[in-house]
Amino acid sequence: MKEYCFKCDDMMDAIVKKKKEAFKIKGEPIEILNEVLFCKKCNSEMSNEEYDSKSLERAFAEYRKRHNILSPKEIKSIREKYKISQKDFALILGFGEITITRYENGMIPDKPYSELIKMMENKANFLKALKESRLSDKEKSRIIEKMSVFDVNDSNVKSLESVFSTFLKIASPSILIEEAKAKKSKSKEVKIECDLDRCEYGNFGEFNLGVENG
Repeated sequence: MKEYCFKCDDMMDAIVKKKKEAFKIKGEPIEILNEVLFCKKCNSEMSNEEYDSKSLERAFAEYRKRHNILSPKEIKSIREKYKISQKDFALILGFGEITITRYENGMIPDKPYSELIKMMENKANFLKALKESRLSDKEKSRIIEKMSVFDVNDSNVKSLESVFSTFLKIASPSILIEEAKAKKSKSKEVKIECDLDRCEYGNFGEFNLGVENG
């Protein structure tokens, strides 16, 4: 491949070499072994946007590994588990509207925010956060419909209505109940996998769901 060499002042053949590079991520020095382009003729280091970007990504990945922080792919996977948008997920967690978008695009969350997102893997924790979020009842209903947490049949309709009215405080869940009954033929199994009144993690309350981040 050819790349521009500042020393030769021309497009020159490039070769790939391994080189230790140091980055400062959130104030912490991170040293990693990267692939870097060098001019085949003069052996000067060359700049290449693709290689430079990959080098930074490796440094970010090393920082996440050291501090056990979720990767963009892991955050996206948790969000998609509930079939919700980046904005909705951010608002449920009490973040700024575009914070999840930033995290999924590569921005590193602070440790407490990463831990809070990680807690959302558990449906009980997610539903607790949804219940306490500033989303409207209509928006909460829409998200519940998408989640497919419950597979409902006739015998469970009454208890499902109780869940909606008690925990999500939705004034009229009848529409959702009727839709659930209509779908019963598609799924015979009843699954209620969590107690919405309890959080699996005893320290759930120590995370402030109302704090703006980003």
